Amino acid sequence: EFVAATAGAAMVAAFGVNRLTYAEDTPGMITQTVTLTLKAGAEEKAMATLKELTEAVKANEPGVLCYIAHRSQSDPSKVVFFEVYKDQDAVSNHSKQPHMAKMFAVAREIFDGGMDIQKMDRISGFSRES
Repeated sequence: EFVAATAGAAMVAAFGVNRLTYAEDTPGMITQTVTLTLKAGAEEKAMATLKELTEAVKANEPGVLCYIAHRSQSDPSKVVFFEVYKDQDAVSNHSKQPHMAKMFAVAREIFDGGMDIQKMDRISGFSRES
């Protein structure tokens, strides 16, 4: 059930992301999902932290083409990020950012366990604005 929710979140995330339309044939582009588990009782802090993180990535990382956090409807303890990077340099740069250091500093307070990172290969598709 969670796998279906994760796949659905990734698919839905692609829509409305206009930058991806132009990146369709970009060699070296990297797409991945990252799944995290929220700690019980830390949901409010986690939501605020994730919103702050996504805004910082948007403002400071032009090589990140898409960075959307989702919360699973079937299992609200699961947070799934849908991420698209211009290239490997953008992925490497992402982990070195001060906002990522800030996130990792509070991660033990808001998440249980580690991250499940799934790399994706684009098959086909599009995005559009509503």
